[in-house]
Amino acid sequence: MSASPAPPTSPAAKRMKPTEEYHIILFYKYVQVPEPQAEKAAQHELCTKLGLLGRSLVSEEGINATFGGPIEKINEYVATMIAHPVFAMTQEDFKRSMVVDKAPFSELVIKDVKEIVNTGRNIKPPPVNMTDAERGYLTPEEFHAAMAKKDEKPTVVLDVRAHKEYLVGHFKDALDPQVKNFSEYYAFLDQRLAQFKEEKPTVLMYCTGGIRCEKASQFLRAKGIKDVHHLKGGIHRYLEKYPDGGFFQGKNFVFDKRVLMGPESADVVGSCVECAAPYDAFNGVKVCSVCRDLVLVCDDCFQARRGEVHCLEHGYLKHCYFTFLQYFTAEELQKQLEDLEAVVASLLTETDAVKRSKNRRRTVRKQIDKVKARLAVVTENPDAVETWHKVHCRTCGSTACEGTCWGFWNEV
Repeated sequence: MSASPAPPTSPAAKRMKPTEEYHIILFYKYVQVPEPQAEKAAQHELCTKLGLLGRSLVSEEGINATFGGPIEKINEYVATMIAHPVFAMTQEDFKRSMVVDKAPFSELVIKDVKEIVNTGRNIKPPPVNMTDAERGYLTPEEFHAAMAKKDEKPTVVLDVRAHKEYLVGHFKDALDPQVKNFSEYYAFLDQRLAQFKEEKPTVLMYCTGGIRCEKASQFLRAKGIKDVHHLKGGIHRYLEKYPDGGFFQGKNFVFDKRVLMGPESADVVGSCVECAAPYDAFNGVKVCSVCRDLVLVCDDCFQARRGEVHCLEHGYLKHCYFTFLQYFTAEELQKQLEDLEAVVASLLTETDAVKRSKNRRRTVRKQIDKVKARLAVVTENPDAVETWHKVHCRTCGSTACEGTCWGFWNEV
């Protein structure tokens, strides 16, 4: 998930002491919310009163949130949500973790949105009156048993998360969707419908906490794929039941300052995008030069590339697309320009989806304009070329920032 720079720190952030024990709750619920804007305001008031930090999305289809704070305040919030006339949560709806001496969030952000997990409005939520059986829920124990027997009959294990999450941890033999965000996931499923209908496999789905599987499984059921099941409570609940990892390999990506969770003995399943050495540490400064999505790259390779690295989607631009053009000579810029124009020409002949190719061409053409502008400056004044000393933060541009200016890394 590529995040935008964070808003100013909330008053609640200033009240939290750095020596407290911070507990985290993760929860969602699909439920009809008659007045989402009013619920947003009420949630903000409640969390501010309790001093909780984190993020919540409220919409007509329900609520999706992660909060952190002292245990007594977390418990007070949970009690309020259980008694809530609209959300009517249960204790089982809340997944809990504990973080000691480190605040997991730096601000309180509550938004009124169209969807509590973004699909570009392409996937409808499951009906609120569906039973667990109709939703295809499998408890961690049932999911574990299904994984143990998956080779006895045709079975597909689907990771319903982004590519970067899959890279650092996933269930054995799961398919990597290679999508950047969930709004692209329905297209990944759509491409496999014919295969699923022909082969009729059992589909086992999982995600971090369960919310993305709700819509993904509903999408397949709506398309006629009936033998669809997903892990209730997601990886979070599974690792609670199987702390040694079970069939889950690596670590679980979470959207707070912990970043990765999982067994201390977990193998490193990720690898550096440059040298392919085992590596699984994400960092807020190590992001794609094109789209600012997180990239797995080891420290040595990151420095060797002067901080200019590229994600899977934009790897084809690693030789010619750079953010900080002030370090290149006129000859180097001219070569970049020629390579970028060659990329545009190749994209015009691609058999890729029309919209995707159009977006790629637009991205490259914008870079061409930037390179041309910089080339004009350097051609007129060769002394304008600067000497590189240190990696820049791709988000704020500062060499003093180590990626802590945005998202859950924000330290403000």
